[in-house]
Amino acid sequence: MTATPASLMSLLNLDLIRDTHISKIAAVQGHGLHRGTEFRDRAHWASRASQVQTWCKSDRSELLFIQGKESSESTSPLSYLVSQIHEDLQDQKDTLVLSFFCGRDTISQTNPDTTGPMDLVRAMLAQILALRKTADIIDGKGRSPSSLLLNDQIMGMKDGNLSAYMAVISALVLELQVHLKAIFILVDGIDFFHSDWEDEVQEVIQGLSRVAFQRRGLIGGPLKVLFTASTPSHCFEPSTRIPVVLEMPKDIKAHADFAKFGRFS
Repeated sequence: MTATPASLMSLLNLDLIRDTHISKIAAVQGHGLHRGTEFRDRAHWASRASQVQTWCKSDRSELLFIQGKESSESTSPLSYLVSQIHEDLQDQKDTLVLSFFCGRDTISQTNPDTTGPMDLVRAMLAQILALRKTADIIDGKGRSPSSLLLNDQIMGMKDGNLSAYMAVISALVLELQVHLKAIFILVDGIDFFHSDWEDEVQEVIQGLSRVAFQRRGLIGGPLKVLFTASTPSHCFEPSTRIPVVLEMPKDIKAHADFAKFGRFS
């Protein structure tokens, strides 16, 4: 089977979801602007936290988990934070930014047979395949497509196997890191998926963790992965590779002067 970005998009029916993150970012931005300053101040507090600044600006691959103490909202202050990060990074040269909003996906989900984590990995793969450099990697430069995408992985994805999606995403991200300045993967509201699909959520988190730590110290740009949850979630409990976890306080005014807020770029 010859694997090209176009053929994979068609085979896996990814064309319709390739650009849905763009409309969701705009919706989150609009929601934040209408919720008032207190809503946005919470996002601004998180953006100024040292953990977030280090995660964004360092040249190392890192995982960062942020969890708040809000009620469960499809669009939370952390959603607004993720939309701001995406906006600030998307125009940087040779930088790939992938984003997914779990809460908003839960609202718009129309296929009851598809799990939330499956929607997440399909959206990530669609965004990766839409990148021009992906076509160069898979199609050209004398590289055999099977060196990155094995037939059983492709058929596994067609059959809705999450592990197959993660294997392909991992292979493509590792190869893209050699060609890009940085890759950012932003997943907002993972707590919306964790109660119903705990094992699948952990597979996604651990899969991206392995990719991030696999290339540490090697040639290529860093992989930066951000997961947020508006409510406390035990999916962020430290694993053998202890991630950075930022706990967002209930009262931000007691913890920071958010008048110092600045943009990420």
